[in-house]
Amino acid sequence: MTSKKVHGRHGSRWLALQGLYAWVLTNNSIPSIEQDLVASDFQFNPQTVDIMPKISFDAPYVHELIHGIAARKSTLDDLMRPHLDRPLEDLNPVEYAVLLIAIYELSERPEIPYKVVINEAILLAKQFGAQDSHKFVNGVLDKTAKALRRRELASA
Repeated sequence: MTSKKVHGRHGSRWLALQGLYAWVLTNNSIPSIEQDLVASDFQFNPQTVDIMPKISFDAPYVHELIHGIAARKSTLDDLMRPHLDRPLEDLNPVEYAVLLIAIYELSERPEIPYKVVINEAILLAKQFGAQDSHKFVNGVLDKTAKALRRRELASA
């Protein structure tokens, strides 16, 4: 049995998604969610190798994502809302968490190319979301990127 590997920034987003998903569902405090992530065993476990890949991640980036998103949730919701085809409250929790991460990166991390942000979000949606959630995520993020990254899109 070979284990899958998740590396670097993708691993950071992967872990942040786990934390944000838990936060959306439980409304537990961010420090509590982060503590649970740190306490989890994200190393090789032969019992769960097919579901839990080996992860290399940037802990400060996971921290930034989780805390930054929690602190800016209302702003991120406002950036997302005009591009949704349904009320925010009706979003699947996985799709919502993926969108929060990507819209945070689009708005707060201009050094990350918008195409990378969108591709990473699509990967997470395919990995954790419902069957076609990646299409929904792609559509919302494409519109959001056009609103937030006009200069970058114009020069592409």
